Amino acid sequence: MPRKKKVDPNVKKTAEQIKREEDEKEYKKAKDGRRKVATRHVLVVEADMPEDVKRRLFAAANQLRIASNKLTEIMEKRVKALIYQDRYKTLKKQYGDLAQKIGKEQDKKQLSNLDNQKAEVSKQMEAMQKECNVTWDYARKQMEEIAKEMDLNSIFALTIAEDVWRGVETILYRDGERLSYKKKGDLPCIRAKQIERGIPLTCKEGKLWCSIALAAGPKDVEAEFQKQLAVKKAQLGLSEDEKVPQVVSDTLKHEIRTTLKKRYSFSVIIKPKDRFVKDEVASIIAYLQHPEEIENSAIKHWKESGDPQDIYRPCYVSLSCEIIRGKLRVFCHITVEGKPCEKYDSKGNPRHSYGKGEVGIDLGPQCVELATLDKVDAFNLAERNGHSSFENEYKEKELYRAMDRSRRATNPKNYNEDGTIRKGKKIWKKSKRYKKLQKRHRDLCRKNAINRHLAINQKAYEIRAIADSVGIEPCNAKAMQKRAKKQEQPTLDAVTQNATAAETTDVRPADYGQIGKPSQEEVKRKVEAKGAKDGKEDKTTNNVKGSKQLNETTTEDKPKRGRGQGRRKRFGHSILNRCPGYFFARLKQVFESTGGEFHVVNKMYRASQYDHLANAYIKKKLGDRWHTFLDGLSVQRDLYSSYLLLCHNEDYTAPDRNKCIQHFSKFVEHHSKCMENLARNNVQVCNF
Repeated sequence: MPRKKKVDPNVKKTAEQIKREEDEKEYKKAKDGRRKVATRHVLVVEADMPEDVKRRLFAAANQLRIASNKLTEIMEKRVKALIYQDRYKTLKKQYGDLAQKIGKEQDKKQLSNLDNQKAEVSKQMEAMQKECNVTWDYARKQMEEIAKEMDLNSIFALTIAEDVWRGVETILYRDGERLSYKKKGDLPCIRAKQIERGIPLTCKEGKLWCSIALAAGPKDVEAEFQKQLAVKKAQLGLSEDEKVPQVVSDTLKHEIRTTLKKRYSFSVIIKPKDRFVKDEVASIIAYLQHPEEIENSAIKHWKESGDPQDIYRPCYVSLSCEIIRGKLRVFCHITVEGKPCEKYDSKGNPRHSYGKGEVGIDLGPQCVELATLDKVDAFNLAERNGHSSFENEYKEKELYRAMDRSRRATNPKNYNEDGTIRKGKKIWKKSKRYKKLQKRHRDLCRKNAINRHLAINQKAYEIRAIADSVGIEPCNAKAMQKRAKKQEQPTLDAVTQNATAAETTDVRPADYGQIGKPSQEEVKRKVEAKGAKDGKEDKTTNNVKGSKQLNETTTEDKPKRGRGQGRRKRFGHSILNRCPGYFFARLKQVFESTGGEFHVVNKMYRASQYDHLANAYIKKKLGDRWHTFLDGLSVQRDLYSSYLLLCHNEDYTAPDRNKCIQHFSKFVEHHSKCMENLARNNVQVCNF
C-alpha cells in the first residue's frame, strides 16, 4: 500500500479538507458505536482440507500450546512474587473493606471520601503490579520473544497471550487461585482477531474460502533447498558437479525447514439438507460482495433509529482441531455480527416459537422446576428425549476405574504402600490397554458433553416457547462444588442444645403449630436409641474394664471417619454431569436475544423458606422435600419455590403475598397433575 504523505503543520488546511476530516471522524465514531452495540454469534462449519494439511494444522496448534505453557510458567512466577507480599495482601484487604463500605454508605460526602480512598489504594496496587512485572505489556513482550524463538505467527501468539492474561486477571481481580497449564492433546484454537490477517475469509465462485500460512511440506522444502543450494554454490565459487560441505548443507536445510511457510486455502463443508448453514453462508457472502454499501446503509439506519441492523459481517475466524473416532477433523468457528438466521424444520416451519407470559424457575444442582399460571413441570437437567443420563455416567466411571487399575499395574513404583501417589518427579508409562481405554473414555466424554449441550439448549427454547419473562434465583455453581471445611461430629449435648435454640428462634406464628419439629426429649431419646442400637454403652458410667474414666478419650469416643461423616454435602459430580451453571447462562442468552426478559431476584428472596399462608420464613433441612401448610396440605418443596418466584413483587425483592393467595388454587391443581404425570410415565426427577 502507498505510504501517506506527511502533512506540513505550517500549511493551512482548506475548508474542504477540514470538513472531510470531520466527516471521517464522525463516520468512524458512528461505525465503532454501532459495532459496539451489535450482537454476535458463532457459526461452526467443518473445513474441507486434505489430511496432510490437517496434520500440519495439528502440529501448529500443538506449538501454540507449548508457547502458552511457557508464558503461563513465566506469569505464574511473577504473580506469586506479587500476591505473597504482605503489603499487597494488606492493600487487597483494604480495597475489599472499602468496597463493602461504599455499598452500604448513603451519605454523599462520606461516599466521595471512600471513593477517593479506594482510588488511592488501587493506584498503590497497580504500582506494585508494575514493580513485579504483572502487566499486559510484560506478558505481550514475553510472548513476542517466545514466538521469535519458536518461529510462530505473531498474530496467533498474541491471541494465546490474551488467553493467559485473562487467567492472570481472574487471580488479581476475582476469585482465581492459580493458572492452569494445557495438557498434551488439549489443543487451543488457532485464532486471529482480524479478518484481514492470520486467517482471511474470502468469497470465490459462491463459496467461502479461508487460508492460513503453515510449515511447508517435504516436497516444497526440497524444491526451495535446491534453489538456495545453487545460489550457495555460486557464492562459494563451486561448479554444479562439486558438493557443498555437509555442515553448510545441513544448516541450510534446517533453516528452510523451520522458516519456510506456505499458504494453504480451503473451503467449508455445507451439508445438502442443512438449511440454517446455507442461509448463514449466503448472508456472509452477500456482505463480502458489497461490504461498503451494506456497512454505510447500516450506519445510516443506526443513526436514524438507534437499531443496529444485522449485516452478517464476518469478524474473525478460529480453527478448532479435534480427534473424533480416531479421525482428524478441523472446524471453522466464524464469528458473525448480527443475530443468527431463523431455523426451520424439515417441513419448512419455524423450529422455535416464542410465547408470552411469566414463568418462575427453581434451579437446582440436578433438576429444574418451573411454574406458570397454566402449567407446573419438573425435569432433570442434561437429559434428552426422556432418556436418563445415569447409564452414561456409570460407563464413564467404569472406564475410569479400569484406566486406574491399568495405570497402577504398569507404574507400581509411583505409588506408596497405602495406594496414594508418591511425591516427587515420576515417569508414567502407558500400556497398550491403557491407551485403548483412554481413547474410549475420551470419546464417551465427548459424546456425553454434546448430549448435555443439546439437551440444555432444547430445554431453554422449550421454556421460551411458554413465556417471555423469567424470574429465577441467582446461580452460583462454583460455590456449590467447592470442598467444604471439616466439621466436627456433634455430641448429644450439642444436639439437644441446638434443638432448644431452634425452639426459641422459630419464625412461625404462635398458631402455626409444631409440624414436623421434634422436642428436646424426643431428640435425646432418638440419639440414645441410636447409640444402644450400635452397641455403645452410656458414656455417663465408667468403662466396663474400669481402666479409664469418663473424662478420658476412648476408641468409642473418637469421631467417625469416612464418606459422609463430619463434612457437608458437596455437588461436584452433579455439576459435572448436569451443568446448572451452563443452563442458567444459556437460558439468559436465549431470552435476551429473542426479546424476552430475564430477571434475577434478590439474594434475600428466600423462595425455599417462605410460607405465604403463614406469611413467615420457615427454615427447612435439605432433606425435607415437601412443604406442609397449617391446614395439612403438602406440596413438593421445589415446585412451590418456583410458584413463589412466579408471584413476585414489582422490583423482584420478595414474594407478593396477594398474588400467591390469588393463584394458589390453580397452582395446587397443576401441581397434582404434574405429580400424576410423573408417576404415570415413571419419570424419576432427582431430589424429589
